[in-house]
Amino acid sequence: DGGVLDVEWILGETDKPKESDL
Repeated sequence: DGGVLDVEWILGETDKPKESDL
């Protein structure tokens, strides 16, 4: 789900950092 979290992070839909980097 890293890719999904990354997209949400870019859109600002989540306060979480880009976990996709992990």
